[in-house]
Amino acid sequence: MCNLEKKPAENSVSRFLNEVTDQIAWKPLHPSIRRELEEHIEDLADELKNEGIESEKAFQQAVRQMGDPIIIGTELNAVHQIRRTPVLTVLSLLLLLAGFVLAGFMNWTPEQNSGGYLYYLPGTALLLLTVWKGYPFFIRHWKSLSLGIGILYLFFLVLNCLSRFDHFFWAWKISRLAGTFFPVLFLPVLFSFLFYRFRKSRKRTIQIRLLLAAAWGIFSIFFLPGYRWSAAAIALLSLVLTIGFMIQKHLFSEKKWKLWSFAAVITILLASPAFFLHPYYLKAFTAPQTQVRDRWDDTYNSVLIQELLGRTPFAGGLSLSPEELMDYRTGAWYFASREPRNISIAINDSHTPQEKEALRQKWHELNRQGFSPGIVHETEETVTLWDILPQHYHNNYIIAVVIFLFGWIGGFLLLAAIALFYLLLFRCILKIRGNLASCTAFACGQILLWQTILYILGNFGFQYCAFPNLPLLSEGRISMVFNMVLVGFILSAYRYDLVTTEPAECTSTVSL
Repeated sequence: MCNLEKKPAENSVSRFLNEVTDQIAWKPLHPSIRRELEEHIEDLADELKNEGIESEKAFQQAVRQMGDPIIIGTELNAVHQIRRTPVLTVLSLLLLLAGFVLAGFMNWTPEQNSGGYLYYLPGTALLLLTVWKGYPFFIRHWKSLSLGIGILYLFFLVLNCLSRFDHFFWAWKISRLAGTFFPVLFLPVLFSFLFYRFRKSRKRTIQIRLLLAAAWGIFSIFFLPGYRWSAAAIALLSLVLTIGFMIQKHLFSEKKWKLWSFAAVITILLASPAFFLHPYYLKAFTAPQTQVRDRWDDTYNSVLIQELLGRTPFAGGLSLSPEELMDYRTGAWYFASREPRNISIAINDSHTPQEKEALRQKWHELNRQGFSPGIVHETEETVTLWDILPQHYHNNYIIAVVIFLFGWIGGFLLLAAIALFYLLLFRCILKIRGNLASCTAFACGQILLWQTILYILGNFGFQYCAFPNLPLLSEGRISMVFNMVLVGFILSAYRYDLVTTEPAECTSTVSL
């Protein structure tokens, strides 16, 4: 950068730069704009001095040749302004509010109440904070963030290793809380960033991809529990589609057919554990009725949800008689014609102490025989819709509950709002010009989208492994934090796309 303090035309140049930057709304952009304009003025002045014009007049004439500073500043502000997404932002907040309100319709237990829908409040605050400062923070501290994420993953891997041994029960508790599901979901974001960083080195790119594929295979085989493979499926789909997005943007130096072939090989390597190690989950997903053993299976929940949805009218809520509600509560509707010993035993105040003891002895005997009947304390007069739903309906079956409460028309309206959200979200992502920003935002969008797709399938009776959360709508502690960061990062990347530079480009100048 030139040192204008030693130049005789310092005042005129400074006035010109001040006039330009006064028109630019985003103040953090001022230093880079001033620096580039100064260099351009100095280049013009050098050319004029070579023509024999003295230094002071050369700088004054160079400033005049630059043009009207107000017009220049206004044009720069139009090009490098913060972009806003009011419709998408409002819709995101409305979906958060809808999730909060829906929680109020549900019959929460004290345990759910203590750790449930109150997390919508910090989730909303985190979303707004990430939109406001997320992407600029990422750009400024990408090296430290990459190192921190790498250390965090190593920490989780160590925890998963230690959790295999009985002496490290504390490691199992920590790894079960956060060491499998959400770190796996974040892998596509980390991988896309690494692919982008090494996109111009053919040898390095191939080595990194093979290393990541091998690491994923080892992790999924030895450390990832089968019921967490819904996270693996989301990560796999998001990663492959993000690589395809990067290929279509011509970010790699290899030929397209080689890249697509390599992506296909990686897909097979990454997906193979799901087919060869956990075939039960695929069968439970595609045909849940073939895998039901008792009322505690997720497959039973899928069959129950399909049954109840089939009885729900288009308009108005699900209506069942007390006898029907009790049949659903005990499981008699399903097991009476299959395995009656899995029907729950009703023990309530209508029984005498002797009858209660006899029923408990019957329950113990059935358990010793390998059956899981369960105990029901409700009667036909007290059982409600909430009693017959799966245990975690408050966060796993929001869409199904809406249909049960308000009919199919209510469910369609909720699904339409979710579809509109993703339409607007990916419209913003595809408008992002910065390569790193667009690739990272696309990975975030894919993670959100596939969580939603698997969640919706589960709400129609097709559950794949453990339930993901429904972004913005379903409560949770880590899930709320994780998904709010993803949504906020996308909005922030779009917001600051025109006013930030990317670390991969290794430049501090702003294109004029």
